[in-house]
Amino acid sequence: MVGDMALGAVIVIITGFLAGRLMERLGIPRLLGMLIAGVLLGPHALGWISGDLLSLGNEIRMLALTVILLKAGLGLDEKKILAQGNTAMLLGIIPCTMEAAVLAVAAHYLLGWDWTISWLLGWIVCAESPAVLVPMMLRLKSEGWGAKSGLPDLVLAGGALSDVVAITVFGIVLDIAAKGSGPRLAALGAIPLSVAGGLVAGLVVGKLLTKVLYDVGMTQNATQDLIIALTAAVALVMGGDKIGYSGYLAAMMMGFTIVESSEVLARRIRAELDRVWVIAEIFLFVLIGAEVNVSVVRQAGGIGIALLVLGLLLGRVPGIWISTARSTLSGREKLFMSVGYLAKATVQAAIGAIPLSMGIPHGEVILAFAVLAIIVTAPVGA
Repeated sequence: MVGDMALGAVIVIITGFLAGRLMERLGIPRLLGMLIAGVLLGPHALGWISGDLLSLGNEIRMLALTVILLKAGLGLDEKKILAQGNTAMLLGIIPCTMEAAVLAVAAHYLLGWDWTISWLLGWIVCAESPAVLVPMMLRLKSEGWGAKSGLPDLVLAGGALSDVVAITVFGIVLDIAAKGSGPRLAALGAIPLSVAGGLVAGLVVGKLLTKVLYDVGMTQNATQDLIIALTAAVALVMGGDKIGYSGYLAAMMMGFTIVESSEVLARRIRAELDRVWVIAEIFLFVLIGAEVNVSVVRQAGGIGIALLVLGLLLGRVPGIWISTARSTLSGREKLFMSVGYLAKATVQAAIGAIPLSMGIPHGEVILAFAVLAIIVTAPVGA
């Protein structure tokens, strides 16, 4: 069993890396190569990935999403975000909510799904991709693009908050779908508490880590800094599931607190996270590809793309322009944001298979839609 899992992990890493490099050579985002590699290696094709490794998919996806959100938090600039007033907050709430609503209405009336399942699909698909946004925005920052308006920081902050909103509401709707109708208004009312709890938890842990790792100098090198920081971030995410605050927001807030408290420490952890993400990204996208049933994706192709286009054109893009109406961004910067926010990958890979694993109705079709969203939008957004 252990031998099969180890062999499967080696196959995932080698195949995913080579497929990603091949796509990069062709000018295509490497995550698509990893996704395709997973489809070929999975149980619906060659079957080279062991079931034991696939059973760890949820835990691996959680770890990968924690890494990228911590990385996003470490890349934020408070001054640039505050200069745009409430725009980052609006970008984190309005576009994703409008897109989720359009998708839910379309799924209910075009597919005949129950409202709960329709909203479940909406909140899975509406989230932006940190795997695309974070590296791109950090690269723009390093090259000086958008420095005057703080556009990269605004996109990072809005995207991170949007993912938190999508993941938080997804968890509430998933609970409703799994347990049946209940105190729905009470569950929705818990969202502000979840967000506030996540902010406080991340702030406290970030301050504590800065004290221990930088002021006291408890560690000897950057690798040890990373181990402690990543362990703390994972603990925050897991604690969020137990206590009820937003664990993913807490992980991002922890990173943001560290960069505000000590740029030197943040730079050390960020450099090490880049190395970890090389492996985490491969596992994330290869394993989500392995769970895809190609025949279901083929059947869902036409209607899936139609739903995706409706959500983007009637929800996402109008939501971005509404959110930035009172900002100082130029028309070209708003247009750039409208395209950049289209990319979907990381969150869809992290939560797209959860309804299927829990036996939620239409779970396999929901996963197919999530994969289609990645294939269609990731290259455009990148």
